[in-house]
Amino acid sequence: MKRRSSNLELLRILSMFMIVVHHFAFHGTFDFKTITNTNQGALLATLILESFGKVGVAIFVLIGAYFLVEKSFSFKRVMNLVILTSFYSIIIYIILRVLKFGIPNDYSWTKIIFPYPIPTNYWFVTSYIVMLLSMPMLNIVIRNINQRKHIYIVVFNSLYSSYS
Repeated sequence: MKRRSSNLELLRILSMFMIVVHHFAFHGTFDFKTITNTNQGALLATLILESFGKVGVAIFVLIGAYFLVEKSFSFKRVMNLVILTSFYSIIIYIILRVLKFGIPNDYSWTKIIFPYPIPTNYWFVTSYIVMLLSMPMLNIVIRNINQRKHIYIVVFNSLYSSYS
């Protein structure tokens, strides 16, 4: 029987909400030129809401990695992620096409059905798949280094990611 960690599940939900807020602020109906020229407060609020995305993604990935550390590698997990992402992409694409809602004419259906050879289409899913595939090696490293080296890795990755 799986033990649920309600505090981490709540944090995961909060991180998903932060990502949705980021997407709304970044891809929503804001007119940045108008906001910049007329209302500095609205611009500041928009920039703050956009910053939620990076924090939300970082939290979400850390929680996912935390739960994956004790699990053994399963190629089935990777395939399920690919199948689910493709399924929902196709369904959403069909719904948006039928409703004639917001899909550019040059957006090919092949990008929907075959997103994985081109990592930029679904950057998060592609990155998550890479993490899943590298977890066995990362788990070996995590189990075989001391606390000091672990801290060095965390500091290095934190500094490196702040520049990207």
